[in-house]
Amino acid sequence: MVCRAMADGCKLSASVAHVEAQPSSQAELEADPVTRGRPIALRSKDAHGYWVSRKILDAMEPIPAEVDGGVIIRDPYGQPTGEATSE
Repeated sequence: MVCRAMADGCKLSASVAHVEAQPSSQAELEADPVTRGRPIALRSKDAHGYWVSRKILDAMEPIPAEVDGGVIIRDPYGQPTGEATSE
């Protein structure tokens, strides 16, 4: 996982654009004990993809059904997965 080296209590503020690995979903961020429960937002190196943790999703409530210029990826139940892309 990208954030494995992050010390407990520290905030991740550095760019991770140079990192080749990327989470496949918000669930992957929650599966890692280092990142679980933390407010984490990651951006793809081309700046067209974003991944956010459950903590970020909860802070964004209510999440709109649609956003201008982008797509919020949702699970089969219509819940946001923590992934978003630009159109």
